[in-house]
Amino acid sequence: MAPFPGMVLAAVPILRDPNFYRTVVLICDHNEEGTFGLVLNRETDLEPDQILEELGRPGVTVRVGGPVQPNTLHYLHELGAQIQASIPLVEGLWWGGDFDSLKDEMAGRTSEGAIRYFLGYSGWGDGQLEVEIAEGSWAVARMRADWLFRTDSADLWRQVMLSLGGDWALMANYPDDPRLN
Repeated sequence: MAPFPGMVLAAVPILRDPNFYRTVVLICDHNEEGTFGLVLNRETDLEPDQILEELGRPGVTVRVGGPVQPNTLHYLHELGAQIQASIPLVEGLWWGGDFDSLKDEMAGRTSEGAIRYFLGYSGWGDGQLEVEIAEGSWAVARMRADWLFRTDSADLWRQVMLSLGGDWALMANYPDDPRLN
């Protein structure tokens, strides 16, 4: 299966890479050079204003987008055209956009739309993610904006697995260490 923007990857329990164990990754871009995604369910203790004062919004956490370039800032939001040059991913969810437009929106606080910030990203070279999907390392779903904005990040992986039904739903309750089952 070829990755596409709006695809969600839920790491299967046997994927023991500590960067991705029980993560949910949203694919934001896929092209001939590779794939770019953001881990949705790994929070940090940082708040946006600790990164840039202009981004402050009480109660908004910063998440770990992945292990690649952890000093870069990325964002997903419900603000759509309010953030110029935003890229629509699925209904109700946009990626990035003009940074000055984002700062203006945050300074004015004119919108009730949610925003999530990420440090770093997850990346795969050309063809690498397709191999991992074929090997069964990832369960694949279509993103729903409510997963990011209305689901507790600690429960997100389980919710995505349950939404897929069948054997995937059974894995939602898979213990961390199956030997203890």
